[in-house]
Amino acid sequence: TVTTTLKNAANNNTIPNNSSISLGSSVYDTATLSNLVSGETPTGKVQYTFFSNGNCSGTGTDAGLKTLVNGLAPQSDTQGPLAPGDYSFEAQYLSGSDPNYSDSAVSSCDCPNNCS
Repeated sequence: TVTTTLKNAANNNTIPNNSSISLGSSVYDTATLSNLVSGETPTGKVQYTFFSNGNCSGTGTDAGLKTLVNGLAPQSDTQGPLAPGDYSFEAQYLSGSDPNYSDSAVSSCDCPNNCS
């Protein structure tokens, strides 16, 4: 399972869903893996996707395919500075050749402005 947390690139503070951010802000997403097999560090990658809407619908843009480091996912590519509008992120763990794990479902939608 992969869960995500949206961050403000200026100060690394968490941005809660359904909140507003200042015009011109830049943001990035982070991913955390759970439901791990005891003693088996996951390898593979996390694919981040950025959307120019508040509900992760349609075709997003690549926000980074990041290789896990010691079982941890690096943050997405930073997006911004953002113009007025709604934006969102999602992520998915891709197991690759790791025999202990399979690809995750896509995460819940992270949206700094009004999730719709």
